[in-house]
Amino acid sequence: MRGLSMSFNHAAIHARRPTPQARTCPESLAARSLKPSKGSLAARYYSGVGDNPLDFTDDSSIRMTTEKTEESDMFESYQIRFSLTTQGMSYESAKVDETTLPSLFTTTFPGDDSFNDLIEAYILSPEWTQLANRTRYVWRLIVERIRRRWGDTPASLWSDPKQLQAILSWRNEYAHQPRTADHQLTVLHHMLAWARLHGWVTTNIASNIPRLYKPGSRAEIIWLSEEIECFCGNAPLHISDGMRLAAMTGLRRADLVALEWSEIEEFTIKRVTQKSGRRRKRAIIPITPDLRMLLDELKHRDRRAEIKTVLVNSRGLSWSGDGFSHGFNEVRDALDIRHTDGRKKHLHDVRGTYATRLVKLGLSDQEVGDIMGWSAQQVSEIRKIYVEADTAVQAIINRLSMSRV
Repeated sequence: MRGLSMSFNHAAIHARRPTPQARTCPESLAARSLKPSKGSLAARYYSGVGDNPLDFTDDSSIRMTTEKTEESDMFESYQIRFSLTTQGMSYESAKVDETTLPSLFTTTFPGDDSFNDLIEAYILSPEWTQLANRTRYVWRLIVERIRRRWGDTPASLWSDPKQLQAILSWRNEYAHQPRTADHQLTVLHHMLAWARLHGWVTTNIASNIPRLYKPGSRAEIIWLSEEIECFCGNAPLHISDGMRLAAMTGLRRADLVALEWSEIEEFTIKRVTQKSGRRRKRAIIPITPDLRMLLDELKHRDRRAEIKTVLVNSRGLSWSGDGFSHGFNEVRDALDIRHTDGRKKHLHDVRGTYATRLVKLGLSDQEVGDIMGWSAQQVSEIRKIYVEADTAVQAIINRLSMSRV
């Protein structure tokens, strides 16, 4: 790389250039101009020489500061922060010999941009990069779906309330997949919330759109102990290991396959759950004698030397979430394990089984929540469905039995 390279996220410019020792281009590079598409704002930056490697001249409409963030034998890195009093700016080349200039990224401020420009800026933002890896993977698929549908529309269109009808039509196309429809709305809402914060749109028209999926509709589905026993008795060893560990820890699939031995202490398993995001919820799971026996057994599974996860597949490698789900579902389907209403039981339903067990052992909602990485309200719903209902039924049975005496 020669000269100065830059990336831009509409909040700061991150610049990197070779140190004098590694630099192969002339010390004094030709300048580029920062020219507005609206207003009279103008500024220039140079490669600079001497103590200040990035030197700016500006007028009263722009303020820029530089801060060194990293230095190595080959590169010096700087963060260039700026504030503007106008919108609609873009980088344009000055009238200089382009062969003497370094390769730079060109970008634009919000103005007459397309929705595709907004999307590109969004996926470079801290709000995007701070999402969990799995969330970014799933959301990126939806973002690309949004791009294919609306990428060529003007970004300004998304400040028009009339665009709401287009969003509703899109949602309704997935009415037969309500969770997919709602998930797509969530991603679009998050993107437009970011766009509103950064001046791309004036309102978030994806706010307050009714969702199609009814939450909690699987709350009554849990795996019964005899179903778990039947599953493990017929599943391959490495699938059975996962089911047993799920039933004794209540971990979600992503945390189940990613659990490492370093997270297992003498009396507890402590893990920051992958779905916790910025809230960083930590599941603290007590190690019961049965769980300790299972963990001791899992230590002796054949595994590659570099593998640190508790669960491994038949090749001694860590499971991927999709890989484990595929094997799990094959066993479930072969055994035709279903809820009383005909719905297939999912791996995630094992969490309800574990939570119910903790509630029946007498733990409080807060204690169960700490173990599961749930809120006390979520545990309260489990208690109403499984424990209080069973208690009421048992009381009725006792009263009927006494009336016969």
